[in-house]
Amino acid sequence: MTILTEHKHMPIDEMEAVWAGGFKRARAALGVTAFGMSVSDLPPNFDMVPAHVHTFDGQEEVYIPLLGDGWLEIDGERVPIDTGTAVRVGPGATRRPISGPEGLRLLSIGAATGEAYEPFVHSEAGAPEPMIPELPGVKAAAAGEGDQTHDCTAVRFENMDTYSGHFNGVSLTPVRSELGVTAFGIGLLEIEGIEDAEYPHHDHIADGQEEVYIPISGEGEIEIDGVGSIPIAPGEMIRVGPEQKRQIHPGPDGIRVIAIGGTPGRAYEPPRRGG
Repeated sequence: MTILTEHKHMPIDEMEAVWAGGFKRARAALGVTAFGMSVSDLPPNFDMVPAHVHTFDGQEEVYIPLLGDGWLEIDGERVPIDTGTAVRVGPGATRRPISGPEGLRLLSIGAATGEAYEPFVHSEAGAPEPMIPELPGVKAAAAGEGDQTHDCTAVRFENMDTYSGHFNGVSLTPVRSELGVTAFGIGLLEIEGIEDAEYPHHDHIADGQEEVYIPISGEGEIEIDGVGSIPIAPGEMIRVGPEQKRQIHPGPDGIRVIAIGGTPGRAYEPPRRGG
């Protein structure tokens, strides 16, 4: 497994996709190796995605709609989702997305607690398009391997605790701890559109984490030492390696960014501060 040491920036619509463009191989497109990541695009009122589980690899998953709305059907029960919602689903619960009348673009992140991430063969760039009924998770769900415990936590961002005051104009919502995720880091950064906003200039040399930044509203720039400033906006993702110092600068209307982190080749260790 090759570990990318530098940054990679890409619009979601330009990522390699399978199943008529409905499944973007986001992890492979960005060179991420610490956790799984994909983007699914469902047309309006689409109710034909089969259920799957992760009993075969023990992954927990987080789902965040980037556009549109709909439902996640968890063990047969529908959980409403929209762009203000994040949902964690445990490995034994069956799950499948259903889109609403505006369609649904759904971000999925996954990894197994206590284990280094191993990329799924069908998620690799250039891999042949698999037959959906033959996917391990789909086969396991069809065989009744789900535990039916409804291991699911859905929370709206507005109902999560938010920390502010440490850096001027910056607040952090610790999505990972709010959802009970233990396999990777995930948080929501909100940076006000003011000149003296102080999002910290930092790297991850100490813990070796690679990070992916996904703007969900507003615009701005991410400044990377030795590279320069890269404009970022919704519909794009950027991966930054652990040795690269980076700093996010907001546009005049501010910016909200999902940040996901993990260390390639190592099991994730949650920080004591709970982020």
